[in-house]
Amino acid sequence: MGRLLIPIWLIGFGVMGRPLLYLSDYFDAQREEYFDRLKGVSCRGEWQAWLEFFLEAVRSTAVDAVQRVQRITDMHGRFRGQVLASSRSQAPLAALDLVMERVFVTASEIEKYAHCSSPTAREALKTLTSLGIVKSMGGYPARWYSPELIAQAYEA
Repeated sequence: MGRLLIPIWLIGFGVMGRPLLYLSDYFDAQREEYFDRLKGVSCRGEWQAWLEFFLEAVRSTAVDAVQRVQRITDMHGRFRGQVLASSRSQAPLAALDLVMERVFVTASEIEKYAHCSSPTAREALKTLTSLGIVKSMGGYPARWYSPELIAQAYEA
């Protein structure tokens, strides 16, 4: 429960705008030390050791989050350059921005977001697909996503 409440607390106090710190990955990777530190607090009152461990988790996770955001920002810029070089329409740029914001999109969502017609939204997705930026998941309604965005977001 604490792992869930920590990011909420940080957002509530204005330390973060979005939940970018996922401490669970760090704690899972350091599982043995995590439980040793928790036991040290409950059995021996070793708060100092726990706080040092916890603050290292926050530092390490924050560094990782900054690196992920930078990789995604760089990727977005590279994708925008590809779109600008291949299309004069603004719809593919709007579609790209929506994919970067939501990860999974439909043509009707792009239509609303870009304030364009349904054929224009589908053409925007066709452009992004031809550039290798997005891939269709199929289904109904069809959804598109960026495999590279997902890879960058979850790459360690």
